[in-house]
Amino acid sequence: MAQYLALDESIQRDDYLTLLAAMFSIESAERNWSWFESNVDALLDRAPTFERHQLINMNQGYCSVARADPVTALFPITVETH
Repeated sequence: MAQYLALDESIQRDDYLTLLAAMFSIESAERNWSWFESNVDALLDRAPTFERHQLINMNQGYCSVARADPVTALFPITVETH
């Protein structure tokens, strides 16, 4: 149900972000990761540009050294050194 609601356009932005945060608590992140991975483009489209970083932050319950590769693949980061 939460996955369906997260993609429902009638859900307001603040509620949508709160819902996603709950889906990616430490207890539920594992079961929601595949869904998130499959729907990341639609989720990013719903989020205003200035709030897109929150989608990355919400996934910290899923992040670990063992999961670094799939997270990095989904959210590639370029680091410049000077």
